[in-house]
Amino acid sequence: MIITGNDKQEISQLQDYLATEFEMKDLGGLKYFLGIEVARSQQGIFLSQRKYVLDLLTDTGMLDCKLRTLLLFESSSWRISGSSSN
Repeated sequence: MIITGNDKQEISQLQDYLATEFEMKDLGGLKYFLGIEVARSQQGIFLSQRKYVLDLLTDTGMLDCKLRTLLLFESSSWRISGSSSN
């Protein structure tokens, strides 16, 4: 369970209450959860899936693949197969 907020006293009270109902462990500040990296700064919270994508590319052997440019023209019209509208 992730508990967050800006009132440290309220968070502490909630954690104390939940600890009476469930076995809990405080793991400290959130850094990585469900494939999402969490970074805090003065500007706010930044969420990134960079590590997840790098792990995925490594696992599939595609980390060293070369980038390619794909040109799309604004005048091109794309349609979903079976769709009657543009």
